[in-house]
Amino acid sequence: GFALWFIPANAASEGELVSQGIGIHIIGRALAPMEGHGGNGIVGFLLFLPIYIPVILLGMLPWTGWTIGAVGHVFGGIARRERVILLAWFLPTFILFSIAATKLPHYIFPAFAPLAVAIGAWITSDNAKSTKGGIVISTILYGLLAVFLAWVAVSYAGAVSSGLVGLAALGFVLIAILLWRLPVGFGSVVPLALVSLAVFQLFYWGGLREVEKLVKVSKPLGVAIQAYAPEDAPVFMAGYREPSLAFYASRPIDNPIYPVTARDFAVMTTDYPQGFVVLTEPQLATFAEAADEMGWRVVAQAAARNFNRNGVEESVLLVAWPAVAE
Repeated sequence: GFALWFIPANAASEGELVSQGIGIHIIGRALAPMEGHGGNGIVGFLLFLPIYIPVILLGMLPWTGWTIGAVGHVFGGIARRERVILLAWFLPTFILFSIAATKLPHYIFPAFAPLAVAIGAWITSDNAKSTKGGIVISTILYGLLAVFLAWVAVSYAGAVSSGLVGLAALGFVLIAILLWRLPVGFGSVVPLALVSLAVFQLFYWGGLREVEKLVKVSKPLGVAIQAYAPEDAPVFMAGYREPSLAFYASRPIDNPIYPVTARDFAVMTTDYPQGFVVLTEPQLATFAEAADEMGWRVVAQAAARNFNRNGVEESVLLVAWPAVAE
């Protein structure tokens, strides 16, 4: 009964909810990697099969070291009923999304809840008070994160706020020190949680958002669409497929950004006497050939390493036709 909303919602979308939402973004993503999020072929599938293990190790920080101990505690330190509940809670999500072709970290977020319960059971047990099990792994992970952020701060000093990125790196060093100095047990939960909360806020606002500038072009292009494209103007994207562009562009629900192919350019410019298109720089010549008689101009441009395409440096443009004044 909880999914009764699906029927009228699918009708309102003229069947798009089923064909796109289920057919493509559930079944399609399970059968083949989309947007570069997974490996192609049997070799790529096998290489990415264990990818959620490091995702869990990183995602459980600063409790990664305790996660390892908690797993052992689940199999040898709790009653059978609790063990069955935790495994039935964790394994379906972990297994199903591990064998799905498309891999994204947030797919297994539901699996973190039973892990947290298992960690809570372990750190309040007598077994946790006399061991540093897994702390070495946690320290290495924090060290790698700190080194990566320090490298970004130095290597891309002109493109990112190096001070913020550097502070995030120092925050991870601080947590690594705390992991070694605090005992493994309930008494260290509060200080670790408070420090980690502050550091991860800094990591998000001062680290990830700065690193995002180097690997994502959607935000500057979305801002440009909001600035240049009226709400009733058609906006297309060709050769560039990034779902976050729709978020940053914030288009009206009845006039979204429409995907097109290079073959559609000529028809597109004929059917729509004016509009905007987001395309990659190599496709600019194709667009220019189709829209040259109407006149066109580049109104915005952003470059980054597109990790949806194996880290290829990519320049993406927002082009308007006909050419409009600044």
